[in-house]
Amino acid sequence: MEKHWLKSKTIWGSLISLVSFIILFTVSKTAQDKYFAISGAISSLVSIYGRITAKHKLVFRSKKDG
Repeated sequence: MEKHWLKSKTIWGSLISLVSFIILFTVSKTAQDKYFAISGAISSLVSIYGRITAKHKLVFRSKKDG
């Protein structure tokens, strides 16, 4: 089953997170805040990349026969 990437909640959540980290980076005054913003932005980008390139479905529990 395929769906357009814009219908992915993971993509939207990661994009919203990325934007908030970019805003934080631009308004932060300390190096610690900037480091936090950069690491958050990187993790958001990794989430987006991972969702776009995913080839397998996630399974949280196995189906039992019978």
